[in-house]
Amino acid sequence: MQVLGGDLQGIIDKLDYLENLGVTAIWISPLFEQVEGMWCDMTALHGYWPRDFKRLNQRFLNKGDSNSLDDYTVFDRLIAEMHARGMKLILDIVCNHSSPDINGRKGELYDDGVKIADFHNDVNQWYHHNETITDWHDEWQQLYCEISGLATFNEENPDYRNYIKSAIKKWLDKGVDALRIDTVKHMPLWFWQEFVGDIKAHKPSVFIFGEVGLPCHPWDGKSANLANKSEMSILDYCLCGAIRAALAQNATGGFT
Repeated sequence: MQVLGGDLQGIIDKLDYLENLGVTAIWISPLFEQVEGMWCDMTALHGYWPRDFKRLNQRFLNKGDSNSLDDYTVFDRLIAEMHARGMKLILDIVCNHSSPDINGRKGELYDDGVKIADFHNDVNQWYHHNETITDWHDEWQQLYCEISGLATFNEENPDYRNYIKSAIKKWLDKGVDALRIDTVKHMPLWFWQEFVGDIKAHKPSVFIFGEVGLPCHPWDGKSANLANKSEMSILDYCLCGAIRAALAQNATGGFT
């Protein structure tokens, strides 16, 4: 099944080519089961509108494959083929949010097919219920408001924390070697300390790096604080932006 550019079998078919290029790791966008539908002229093919963290996105599987992580699929074959070549698989994940409102349904979350949460009927407080971020440099808004209407998880809920950690551990048990984590600046440091500590205790060999995305200032210390205290490495868009401004755009004052 080829959908908008490819699937997991397509990666398998190109592994010899990639190995000959000297590729030693492949970074894949989130593979979680997604919501389906259009919202603000966008849809979920990018991977960041998950609805079930314990199931695979059926679009990227072979015909007839189950999408439960408990079953053997083309995803297992991909990892086996990569490891046989000495290649590592990096999985992109998101812990901050699930899905936006599509046709009156928002933040409907499942645990391997069983519905466990719903933003519009949030009796167990799985989500924050605040407005969309308007000031991207305001610390409180960054942590507790929504990114473009996405249902934002309430990390203080222990059921949510247990769910997300148990889900990611299942992916690691399938053979994932490293995690790239989306939107880390939008969740508090204590959450990452607990999450990363628990994940590394489960699989000590895992490499974890998180995205500190724009807009941000390299001098506000957020990237350094996360790098020094979260036990994960940081993909620092703030520093990248400053380097581009100073070297490519001749920004006044350089990095100051």
